[in-house]
Amino acid sequence: MVLAGLLVPPLLLRDRLPDPVATHWGPGGRPDDAMGFVTSVAGLAAIWIGICALLFATAAAQRRRTGRLHGWYAAILGFVGGMAVSAQGVTVYANLDRASWEDARHLEPVLVGPVFLAAVGLGALGWWIDRAGFPSAAEQRRLPGVDLRPGERPVWVSRVTNGWLAGGGAAGLAVAAVLAWFTPPSAAVAAAVGAAVVAISTVRVIVDERGLRLGVGLWGWPARLIPLRKIRAAWVEDRPATAYGGWGYRGLPGKATLMVRSGPCLVVEYLGGGQFAVSVDDAERGAGLLNALRERAPTRSR
Repeated sequence: MVLAGLLVPPLLLRDRLPDPVATHWGPGGRPDDAMGFVTSVAGLAAIWIGICALLFATAAAQRRRTGRLHGWYAAILGFVGGMAVSAQGVTVYANLDRASWEDARHLEPVLVGPVFLAAVGLGALGWWIDRAGFPSAAEQRRLPGVDLRPGERPVWVSRVTNGWLAGGGAAGLAVAAVLAWFTPPSAAVAAAVGAAVVAISTVRVIVDERGLRLGVGLWGWPARLIPLRKIRAAWVEDRPATAYGGWGYRGLPGKATLMVRSGPCLVVEYLGGGQFAVSVDDAERGAGLLNALRERAPTRSR
């Protein structure tokens, strides 16, 4: 919205603005400096994008460290955005329908107050939005659970295999064996494809006090551990493979799915935001155990 506020007004009124445009006013409110129209508009937008990138990077680093964000990030974005949009509005107003930048309207000091108040208002809005918060995916769902007895150390193990993928991968390896007699390069490609398909045809999932462990392929490699301390909650979703681009590892880090077959998937939400899902049998029991272990973890750590 801020970027639109910086770009839309001057572009819509381009024919009614001089080039260059007055961009600075000295003592007495007289214009004393100017800048080309394109440079002025693009420069302010670039500064705003740079500020956003810097704040987003520092916010992401904080979330990785602490698992939460501070309201000051939203407040700073609101304040700086309000100041930028207000300054752009004043600049457009001062230059509107003027033959040259020297003829731009004089800006009275009284305008500083409304500009500052608008920035403060947007900063306060950003702070309020952050403090009000939005419900996470976990807070909007029914979370399964299981009853754990004191001292009990449960483990849940599940394994799922997609027969079609396993068969297709095996067929690819067989083709590679035949091609090896005639065209070794083609055989190497077929073998690589067949091995990759076989690898994604099976997944083993383990839930215990360490967290969620995954092993891909017939030999459980490559493997991955999502520590319990990084998990906010777990639940089950029914996900069709066609809606996630097919089978295999789909998505990007922080919003990924390991899809072996369509159907129930065990979904975990990270404490710092983001999700990971894996299609597996008996997913509800695994999700329930993760939630129970997560609830018990603070007590056990004391």
